Amino acid sequence: MPGRRIRHWRRRSRQFLRPLVTSTFRLAFLGGLLFAVTNIALLGVVRWTTGSLLDQSVDAAVDGEVAQLQSVFASGGVAGLTGELSTRMASLQGRQRVYLLIGSDRVPIIGNIAAWPDAKASPSGRLSFRLPPQFEDWGSRVRGGVADFPGCCLLLVGRLQTDRGLFDRVIGGTMVGAGILCLFLGAVVGLVMARHALGRLDAINRIAAATRRGGFAERIQLSGSGDEFDQLAANLNAMLERNQRLLTAMRTVTRSVAHDLRTPLSRLRSRLESALLGEQAADLDGAQAAMAGAIRDVDGILATFNALLSIARIEGMTSGQDFAPVDLNRLVTDVAELYGPLAEDEGVALSVAVGPEAVIEGNAQLIFQALINLIDNAIKYSRGDGRVEIRLENDAGGIRLVVADNGPGIPEAQYGAVLEPFIRLDSSRHTPGVGLGLSVVSAVAELHEARLQLEDNRPGLRVVLAFPTADQPKRPVM
Repeated sequence: MPGRRIRHWRRRSRQFLRPLVTSTFRLAFLGGLLFAVTNIALLGVVRWTTGSLLDQSVDAAVDGEVAQLQSVFASGGVAGLTGELSTRMASLQGRQRVYLLIGSDRVPIIGNIAAWPDAKASPSGRLSFRLPPQFEDWGSRVRGGVADFPGCCLLLVGRLQTDRGLFDRVIGGTMVGAGILCLFLGAVVGLVMARHALGRLDAINRIAAATRRGGFAERIQLSGSGDEFDQLAANLNAMLERNQRLLTAMRTVTRSVAHDLRTPLSRLRSRLESALLGEQAADLDGAQAAMAGAIRDVDGILATFNALLSIARIEGMTSGQDFAPVDLNRLVTDVAELYGPLAEDEGVALSVAVGPEAVIEGNAQLIFQALINLIDNAIKYSRGDGRVEIRLENDAGGIRLVVADNGPGIPEAQYGAVLEPFIRLDSSRHTPGVGLGLSVVSAVAELHEARLQLEDNRPGLRVVLAFPTADQPKRPVM
């Protein structure tokens, strides 16, 4: 039991101290320390400037009193000056003033302090010292001036700086309190911020650990505040979503390759065996026909692997790689001229509608390939009195490349599925192909940060590639 309690308290202490070692806490505490130093420095400036003003006020009062006493000495001599000093010391104001008149032999004549203070006068004749013990305000600061009567005596006139001392004590206490308060608030704010940041980061770390263990479906919960943690979580969720999609696609491709290539490979083997048997039986025509069929099967297999390699190459590229200005009007016109004879042979009416200037940043070869795939699919499923339309549209969101046909179309529920590799609808099983055309188009759209939309053409299918122009923002990361 004691060992368990010790381990429990160790865990609790580590959990409590954990926020104290985070960079968030250190930054917040450093901010509190900086604020404390700033406040102390500011109060120090206030103290110095206010003290200077108080000293100037005292100096002015002392100078005025010294001038009065010099007038008294000029008119009444030492006796008159002594009487005046006695009167002033006996008054109520005399309790806040210091007087000392000494002779040329440094012996005190009259005054309310016993001896000349042990303080060095400034070049301007100012003295600053503390009151001797016989005063009620013992230890208080005195600021005074000296009047010299050559050959006769020396007079010290000073005033207690009670207000200055009180002000210094108040400001000093305020400086200490402000520093402690700022440090305390910095520590508290840092602790709160660190705990908040740790809570958000712990959620991210848990999802990262779950993903490392194979839980690719886990996602980070957003708080809805839109702060930097939400932005980080949104980007990580998008990354996890893409990784899960790629992993699922890889598994689908692996199964589909194994399934879809088994039949052509088996057929290829059978034809090669027939060709071999035909040569042994001197059936040259049969052997040639079998070899021609084998070549077609090999071509189909190579086309499948070429499409897979193309998708892998596109997905391995980064947005902006090998990009250059692409004139979509010219590209669409070139593709239409290339596929015009094929469409005519298949009995399909191919129409093209280009608009004003339509230039984007992209990879012309990949966009050309995507457009070929779309037109090839459209012609394939619109044979016999079919119509295929290629159209460029400009709107506020950028440039839309539209390929529409009047074929059987695709059910709306299958729009997302047909973009995956090797996915083919039951109605298209009788047509040649392996289901990689739209996957290539989807990869090209993602590389160019374009929106790929499948829409009902009533009848038929309308495929839209919406490219952002140079002055339009890219697709936001979700």
